[in-house]
Amino acid sequence: MIFVSSHWWRVLNFLEGTMLTTVPFRSKKLLQNIGKFVGGISQQLSSFSHEAAERPIQWDLQQSAGLLENWITFVEDEELKNNILSIIETWKTKIAAISKVRKSVIHADLTRYNLLLDDSGENIQGIIDFGDVCFSWTIGELAVLILESAMTGSPTPFADAYEIIQSYHKIFPLTKEEVLLLYPLIQLRSATIVGASARQLSMEPDNDYVRKQAIADREMFQQLSSDKQDFATALFLEACQIKSEKNLDIERFFKKSNIKPVFANKNILEIIDISPASEIYNDGAWNNFEQSRKKHKKSIRKWFWTNDL
Repeated sequence: MIFVSSHWWRVLNFLEGTMLTTVPFRSKKLLQNIGKFVGGISQQLSSFSHEAAERPIQWDLQQSAGLLENWITFVEDEELKNNILSIIETWKTKIAAISKVRKSVIHADLTRYNLLLDDSGENIQGIIDFGDVCFSWTIGELAVLILESAMTGSPTPFADAYEIIQSYHKIFPLTKEEVLLLYPLIQLRSATIVGASARQLSMEPDNDYVRKQAIADREMFQQLSSDKQDFATALFLEACQIKSEKNLDIERFFKKSNIKPVFANKNILEIIDISPASEIYNDGAWNNFEQSRKKHKKSIRKWFWTNDL
């Protein structure tokens, strides 16, 4: 702080870099580097504390459900409003689980506007905007990052999320309980953004910037339906190499059962990956049943063509 011309001035160093939002394509390497970088931040902040961080701010996910119940009145579209209300009700069932996860000081706003890249466009130069720093759920840092720096605006949102989670987990290991809450937190954050935009537009109907952002945010919100909960959770668990209860039950069953292989010659067998992380679901196929079906059939036909049966 310096005192000049009868005023106090807060002077900051200028940080070079290009905002992530200006990059038209987020490569696999870039996504992995983002995950590693933010994993490092979470690791460092896990042992840091400051009394000023314990403050109520609207962008803290701990406040989201309560704020949404007030902001929902500003959402005019009935279908959109009902979807947000559904997410609020779903979130209420997670309160007991979220109360048991780790808390720490987090940046809380690692969006595509606050991550700066170097000249190569594949490495993180630094981060900006510390106005939302708070003491909150540690997993909330990753939820905000995934939604706003990986999924929004991406043609392959879940594949991009997978890359970031996998790299983040290698640096800052997540617990199974945290991973199970990740998708509901992403939904909650998305709903909060939609509600906040509706509220802002009710006060500033001519604000073109907010209106433009609201369109992109609503499009993303509509892709985060509750019927993708199982798919997303299975994908996120696989990214962390954590087995779900369903997978563990299957493994226990096969260990107890005396099941013999169908094919005597195992050399002709080939695994066709239809797991949530499969490339079959790339290019938007995860959200298109017909496209997924065609890709599955193509993989099976390819196997029969290369094996004379």
